[in-house]
Amino acid sequence: MPMIVFKAVLFAVTSPQSDNLIHDEVMVLAVRPVKVPFWPKKPNAILVDSTERPTLPQELIDLILDLTDKKSLKACARVARSFRPTSQKHIFSDVKLVPARSWLKKSLTLKAFSQILSKSPHLALHVRSLTLVEGTGAGSARWMRTDAFPTILSMLVNLTTISVGSDLQMDWDSFPPALIMALHATVALPSLTSVRLHNFRFGRSAELICLLRSCQNLDSLALSGVSFKRLDSTISTDSRVLDALRSGLSSLTLDPALVPLLHSVTSSFNVRTLTHLRTTVCSPELEAETQRLLDATENLTHYHIHLSHHHTDSSTISLQNLSHLRTLEIALSFEFSTAPDDFDPVNWAGSILSTSQDPSPIQHVILNVNVDERDLLSLFRLEDLEPFLLAPEMTAVRKLTVNLDSFDVDFNIYSCQRDVREALPLLDARDMLEIGLLGVS
Repeated sequence: MPMIVFKAVLFAVTSPQSDNLIHDEVMVLAVRPVKVPFWPKKPNAILVDSTERPTLPQELIDLILDLTDKKSLKACARVARSFRPTSQKHIFSDVKLVPARSWLKKSLTLKAFSQILSKSPHLALHVRSLTLVEGTGAGSARWMRTDAFPTILSMLVNLTTISVGSDLQMDWDSFPPALIMALHATVALPSLTSVRLHNFRFGRSAELICLLRSCQNLDSLALSGVSFKRLDSTISTDSRVLDALRSGLSSLTLDPALVPLLHSVTSSFNVRTLTHLRTTVCSPELEAETQRLLDATENLTHYHIHLSHHHTDSSTISLQNLSHLRTLEIALSFEFSTAPDDFDPVNWAGSILSTSQDPSPIQHVILNVNVDERDLLSLFRLEDLEPFLLAPEMTAVRKLTVNLDSFDVDFNIYSCQRDVREALPLLDARDMLEIGLLGVS
């Protein structure tokens, strides 16, 4: 009768002071389930009688499973009882739910997940990350509005991350009250530290503020494609409210950085604790609002700004007060064939660099450039950035990374690397230039 055994090849490094492999470093070279066609009968066979069969300590089994991929873990969970708890812990640590009719074929549906939890409710305790994807392309998450969904959310009491998104914009008002209450209770979990909302439209800005203020220990917040049907006339930003906030963010993404979003975040969290910030600016007016957010930070080490407008003659973004800034990341689109004649994103980026302190604390500059095939020859414009990076006050800069990207799937962007090196010869000669490829957008 065929059976499944668990085969692992180990390399153990022991310290001179200890002979106990369990507590020393163990490297797993291969872990895979193996089907054995029969029980061996010879005494010198690999498998022996069950009464004499050696067993690995549970600690070592758990260590092997900790380093095993999810596909193998699904097989390991069926091998033996000693493999099951740790395998299940990793299998269900990250759950993505999609509608039944979705192009995301390998993800769980709500119905399938509900059936799993009805038979094994303890598995809900293993879920640390939950991703909800509308997935139909219709922008209407009917499957999220089922009666079973709030019950499932209430079972996930150990969540640390939740992400809810859609390819098209979804209306928050389309969710039933029971689901909205369940989402409020979820973001209020003490264990939850990360929230991401993508392509949501709220009826009122106060609805988003109410949701954000439900968070207790939020550390990371990402709002992309979030908008409002109506803005509330008054938003509390009283300093006493800020002082009473329960958590300070360390990471924030606003894409785009709309004024209502900025007000919603600054009235709900302490942004002085931010270390990572990512904003998309769609107009010069939004640059001014973004600058107010920058001025409120005190410990920012990584700032990512995405230019999404054509008014590049100057910028109101200033890095003067960011004394802890180590990495500056700027995303630009080289769309000269369709933009106004005075469009100059490189000069815009250089003007931001020039506002840094003297001496500048920046050590790494990252430039994400999206280039169209029609603007292939425009990469030479990067030469205007070299004087800013080699200025006397920029002596702390050790590296410029240029990441190339393209929306044109027929365009071989690898041919651009030579053009970038020719545009930045001094940085290339000093071994300060690194070129990356983000692939096709």
